[in-house]
Amino acid sequence: MALQSFDQNVAVKAGVTAAVVYEKIAARCERSAANGEHFHDGLYWTQGDPSLFASLLTFSSQTEIDEALDKLIRAGLVKTGSYGGRSIEWYAAVGPKGI
Repeated sequence: MALQSFDQNVAVKAGVTAAVVYEKIAARCERSAANGEHFHDGLYWTQGDPSLFASLLTFSSQTEIDEALDKLIRAGLVKTGSYGGRSIEWYAAVGPKGI
């Protein structure tokens, strides 16, 4: 059984599913920082696709993941970008654990 953790402050702002998605994004951005990779516009980023988060959070539907990402972006906890000339979305955690 996989345990999921999340920041309660993020959950209050955007919901529990969004808080778990945020933790995934923040952890991946922390990995980018540790490896000195994907630093753009003053932030460390991770590549992603909403279907990636759905595969990591099997208890949530794709619709719930999409809504969670939208809430995180609207709440100012996650930024999106486009880097490297690819159509893959990039995400940066800019809330409580933003780097």
